[in-house]
Amino acid sequence: DRFTATLTVDAFSTPNLGGIDPDAENLRELLEERASLPPVHPGLIDAMYVLDVLRGGLEGEWLPRVRGEFADNTEDALIPEAWVNRARSNVTDNESYPLEAGVDCARFGSDRSVLFSRRGPVVYEPVVWSKASTTESAGKVIDWRRGKKLRSMRVDAGGLGAGIFDQLADEGLPVEEVDHTSAPSDSELYADIRTEYWWGLRDSLEGDEIDLSRLDEQTFRTLRAEICSVRYSFSAKGKRQVERKEQTKKRLGRSPDLADALVYSFIPAGEAFYVE
Repeated sequence: DRFTATLTVDAFSTPNLGGIDPDAENLRELLEERASLPPVHPGLIDAMYVLDVLRGGLEGEWLPRVRGEFADNTEDALIPEAWVNRARSNVTDNESYPLEAGVDCARFGSDRSVLFSRRGPVVYEPVVWSKASTTESAGKVIDWRRGKKLRSMRVDAGGLGAGIFDQLADEGLPVEEVDHTSAPSDSELYADIRTEYWWGLRDSLEGDEIDLSRLDEQTFRTLRAEICSVRYSFSAKGKRQVERKEQTKKRLGRSPDLADALVYSFIPAGEAFYVE
């Protein structure tokens, strides 16, 4: 019998990118320098291609095409790509559920602030912005909420997000704090609260309880790449443990801000209160 196998190779192990550390802080500078030279093997991925990926022109290509990692073939991937693809075709007509939202906050740098909203399983196109002060970010959220009957909004209040959370609360928005230092509700099963949050999204996707059909194609591709890049393991005590955001960011080549905002939007609301 003939034996066949599929081998994957990290592009940084190939002649065109050899010698470049993908985790280097000055990665873009190194790639730009390499891109100024003719590729050793024109048929392989080169520095210019990787630069396009990092600049956002080819979202979703970093793991499979550059690093040689395919989510469905990775045993420690938290969420298989097939589940996310099913959510894309899981069209739900019932939008009678209350409006809820999740916000992942960033201030400056390459990270993005993202607001995802949903009605039950139906997820809507997110609001995305970057390089804004806490006041500017709070203003964008307030502008988005204006005229809407909002049941609850979960906001990442860690670090710079604390200032945004406080301003939204002062404006009377029904905000609830996402506190990554709090203990999980089931401390026997989950090593930390981040794991519990992400496992909630995993269970919903596995059960076909999320509808991503209304997302723009580019948004969906970016979100899918972020969701499928997250890895998990088991702690020394046998508890489920999702990797830290910094680890995902290092592997993905950017911060998984869309995915985190989506996760926050699906955290069960602590109270049923509304603000119009």
